[in-house]
Amino acid sequence: MNAPSLPAENFTCLTFLDHNRARAQLAMKAKVPIESIKRVAIFGNHSATQVPDAFNAVAQTPKGEQSVAKMINDDAYLKTSFIKTVQQRGKAIIDARKQSSAMSAANAIGDHIRTWLVTGTAPGDTCSMGVFTSQSWYGVKKGLIFSFPIKIEKKGQWTVDESFKLDADMRKLVALTEKELEEERDEALEAIKQQQAKL
Repeated sequence: MNAPSLPAENFTCLTFLDHNRARAQLAMKAKVPIESIKRVAIFGNHSATQVPDAFNAVAQTPKGEQSVAKMINDDAYLKTSFIKTVQQRGKAIIDARKQSSAMSAANAIGDHIRTWLVTGTAPGDTCSMGVFTSQSWYGVKKGLIFSFPIKIEKKGQWTVDESFKLDADMRKLVALTEKELEEERDEALEAIKQQQAKL
């Protein structure tokens, strides 16, 4: 809108930090190496309304690829404690250390740029990135920067992986984070409008 010469798909936001945190929590709970966890997703905003999804995640094990949700076998945990832990992880670190998780964020920025522009996502895997909703992926309204499961099969070119299955509970959470982003967008546009009126 305010940079019309630049393609909208060139604007992305960082949810790789939350993605990494979600993978770590699932790996600990499932008792598998973090490197084995694939197809984790962060839906929505980088805020306390974000929706970490574990139900589409898989783990590479000696017995082959297995559903992480089935390995953990605790849907109540995956829909409550797991989500809240990822949502509140940044605050918990600040409360414990009295400073932000700067190195974790820096590492996530590196992961984001490297995956987007250099390596891409591994076959069958996804990462999490906030991208411009030029289409109504997962029913989300157009015109937001919203985090989805992302595939990057060509350097610098992302696509939303639309194969994730979300139940009614998860869709309600996605709708809440969508609403928050709409409100934030509207507040920002109103602030710009008021500032322009003063010029």
